[in-house]
Amino acid sequence: MTFSTNYDVCWTTTGNPAAALVGLGGMGKTQIALEYCYRNFPSKYQYVFWILAESKQALDISFAKVARLLEIPVEDKEEPALRISLIKQWFENAKQRWLLVFDNADDDLDIDYIPSLGNGDVIFTSRNSITDYNASTINLDVMKMGMDSALSLLLRTEDVLNSGENAESRAIIKELDHLPLAIDLAGAYTCRRFR
Repeated sequence: MTFSTNYDVCWTTTGNPAAALVGLGGMGKTQIALEYCYRNFPSKYQYVFWILAESKQALDISFAKVARLLEIPVEDKEEPALRISLIKQWFENAKQRWLLVFDNADDDLDIDYIPSLGNGDVIFTSRNSITDYNASTINLDVMKMGMDSALSLLLRTEDVLNSGENAESRAIIKELDHLPLAIDLAGAYTCRRFR
């Protein structure tokens, strides 16, 4: 089941327009959110905004960029609270569909940044499974990469059956606990070093 399918199931069964992708670093949360954006813009969403959420400063910078892109008349010197309020008002009144992605929302995210209504959806990516974003949670820790996909990623080939490196490669994948980022890095290293 893909994230898109999981997200659509979460949204239709709960009515909650927010989803949280939760898992260890290297699980591919950001990549999954990017892929979802790519697949659904502009067919499902007319606006997609990527918000860096690792700190309050990053949030404020991201919201300043959103204000400029939406041509909301606020000065960069304006109080962040005013800017946030005007941007949330835009989202809550927008007629066209929008998507906000709060990437790396690992700490408790200030609720002031999140629109409470509107014609859109919100995705959070986070390593923190305890934080409650009032969102349907998709826990990637329980979704390990399958062996065939992992072998393809590690060996940089679709033809994993004829690669001749299966035993060693399977051991590496198990040691890396099927983490996509770790497998990709190991594959890049071996490709560069030994080929």
